[in-house]
Amino acid sequence: MNGNTWKVDVCRSYDDDVEKDATWKAAQAFSIMAPIWGVLAFVPMMVSPNTTKITGLLLLVACLFQGLTLLILKSELCDAYENPLFGQFPVLQATGVLTTEDKCTLGRSAIVSICATCLWFLAGLFAVALPVDE
Repeated sequence: MNGNTWKVDVCRSYDDDVEKDATWKAAQAFSIMAPIWGVLAFVPMMVSPNTTKITGLLLLVACLFQGLTLLILKSELCDAYENPLFGQFPVLQATGVLTTEDKCTLGRSAIVSICATCLWFLAGLFAVALPVDE
């Protein structure tokens, strides 16, 4: 524990009976869709170099999907009171390190996701804005 911040360095899988709210499921879906959509966005350009505008629009959709992965910060996973795994940390609860007031904050992965969102946006913007050679 460092000040008011705690970190659990244990990666645990969620049991099948853990109920995920709609926001949690949406964030998971977008985390899969964003990179797949981004890669597939280049298919039209491989078919014909004159389709950079379509590629740009598809990259902007990938940008949207990447940004929506941050919905996880508004899900029950990030609300200690609603988190279905809250009860699995009794030691942290007993010592007062983990309370129902705790919320998620932007960590390294969230910052990387924000950077990826910006890069998808720039790639899409440049593909749409640049003139097409004929």
